[in-house]
Amino acid sequence: MTRAKRTEFDDHPSDYGIVYKDVDFLSRKGDVTLEGWYLPSKGCDTSLILVHSITANRSSREATMIAAHLVEACFNVRLFDLRAHGTSGGE
Repeated sequence: MTRAKRTEFDDHPSDYGIVYKDVDFLSRKGDVTLEGWYLPSKGCDTSLILVHSITANRSSREATMIAAHLVEACFNVRLFDLRAHGTSGGE
């Protein structure tokens, strides 16, 4: 209940023909590297951050599909794995 269970990736931006970049950054405490994807939308200035639930990771089918639709609607999107999820560090 208090620990996240790492799950395999379900989906990927390339499954939707979306261009993406692998990104990483330090957590707020600076002790863990969080990993994610940046999905740029050409000519768009507005950016959104999508966060997954405790039982998922950035590649959950719903998150990736929503991100693809947002990119098509002219939003830059960042999806990342929370601490102890997906490929981000931590426990």
